[in-house]
Amino acid sequence: MRSSASLAVGFAGLASCSLLVPDFAANYDAAAALDASDRDRADHVDGSSADAPSGPMFHPSGAITPADLSLPGTRDVNLTEVVTFDTDTGEITNNTRPPGAGMQNGIGFRTSASVGIFSFAALTIGAPNVHFRGSNAVALVVAKKFIQNAGLFDVQGACANGAGGPGGSAGGMSAAGEGLGAGSPGSFLRGESGGGGGGFAGVGGAGGDVAPGNAGFAVGGAGGLVYGAAALVPLVGGSGGGAGAAEGDGGTGGIGGGGGGAVQIVAGESIAIAGVVNAGGCGGGGGKGPSCTNNCGGGAGGGGGSGGAILLESRAVDVSGVLAANGGGGGGGAWDHAAVGMPGLNGGNGSVPAQGGAGSSDRGRSGGAGGAAGSPNGVPGVAWDHPGGGGGGCGRIRINSLSGTASLTGTLSPALADRNDAGAPLATLGKIDLR
Repeated sequence: MRSSASLAVGFAGLASCSLLVPDFAANYDAAAALDASDRDRADHVDGSSADAPSGPMFHPSGAITPADLSLPGTRDVNLTEVVTFDTDTGEITNNTRPPGAGMQNGIGFRTSASVGIFSFAALTIGAPNVHFRGSNAVALVVAKKFIQNAGLFDVQGACANGAGGPGGSAGGMSAAGEGLGAGSPGSFLRGESGGGGGGFAGVGGAGGDVAPGNAGFAVGGAGGLVYGAAALVPLVGGSGGGAGAAEGDGGTGGIGGGGGGAVQIVAGESIAIAGVVNAGGCGGGGGKGPSCTNNCGGGAGGGGGSGGAILLESRAVDVSGVLAANGGGGGGGAWDHAAVGMPGLNGGNGSVPAQGGAGSSDRGRSGGAGGAAGSPNGVPGVAWDHPGGGGGGCGRIRINSLSGTASLTGTLSPALADRNDAGAPLATLGKIDLR
C-alpha cells in the first residue's frame, strides 16, 4: 500500500506478547561485565560501546526470551558493506562475527525452536544488501534502535534448486513441495500436468490441467492451503511448490520453487525501515522437452513457492520503505525439440505480482503469477498441452507496537486491506503493553 502521509492504523488481531520490565541498570551492569576481549574484537564494526537502553523492555513473542533483550549484544553495530548472516552457525561475513554460539565481537547468537537469534545493542543498516542463509528462521534482537536506512534486507534465499529461504520450505524436485502449505505435484495421464503453487496466508494456484473438463487426462497439482497464525507464533516461513510432471523420452518437469524465509525484528526502543525487506517465495522451474522432433513428449512447469513471514516488534515502528512477502510465479511448460519453458519470477521487492514463466514457443503453456498486494492468492497455471505451474500465495506480515499503530508511508505486500478466501487478513497490527 502507498500513501503520501503517515498512516496510523488501529489495533487489529491478537496481541501476542506477554511483557516484562527488567531491572535495567542491573542488566546493563551484567552486560558491561562481559570479557573485554569481546569489545576489542568488535572495534572493526564501529568501535562504540553500548549505552543502557532508555526504557523498560517488553517480552517479545515466540522464541525470544527476556534474556535476549535484557542482556543483549555489547556493541552498537553499523553495517555499511554487503554481508551474509548464517542462521545456523551465527557467522556474519566480512569479519563481522565468527561462527559459534554466545558473544562474539559484541554480537550474541543462539538457536531456539528452529530460529537463529542474533542480539545487538543497536543495529543500523546502510549496506546495499544484507543476505540471510541457513535452515533456521532469523530473529534480530536489538536493545535500543533498529534502523535500515537503505538497501535490500534479503530473507528470500538464493532460490537455487528448489531451496527455500531461512525458515522456509523447499520446492519439490519430482514430487510435492515441503511445508504445511505445500503444493501438490503434477501427474501424467495422456499428458503431463503442472505443479501446484505453495500456500501460506494466501492459497497457491493449481497447476495447469492437460485438457480441462475432459475425463481421462491429467489434472494439475493442487495449490497449497492456508496455515499459520496472524501473530506469526511460531515463526515459520513459506511452503514449496510442487514439481511439474513429464511425458515421453527425456522430458523433464520443472522443479517447485522454495518458500520465502521468516524474519523477526525486535527492538527495545524503535524500528525504522526505509529500505526493502523481502521474504518472497521463489519461482517454479520451467519444464524441458525431450530432444526428439516427432511429438514425443514434454515437461510441465513447477509451482511457485509461497511468500514467507515478516514480524516487527517494538514500542514504535516506522515503515517508509517496503515489506514484501509475495509468492513466486509458476514455471512454464515445454514440448519436444529440446524446448525449455521459462522459470517463474521470484517474489519481488514491491507490490507487483511475480509473473509466471512463459511456455516454449511450440505448445508450451505459461505459469501462473504469484500472489501480491490486491491479489494474495497464486494464479493457476495455463492449461492444455504442456501446462504451466501455479503461482505461490502471499505470506504474512505482522507489526506489534506499544500503541497498536504504526507509521506506514511505504509499501506492504500483502497489504493491510487484503483478505484471503476465508476473510482473514494477511497483514495485521498488534498491540503490546508494558507492565
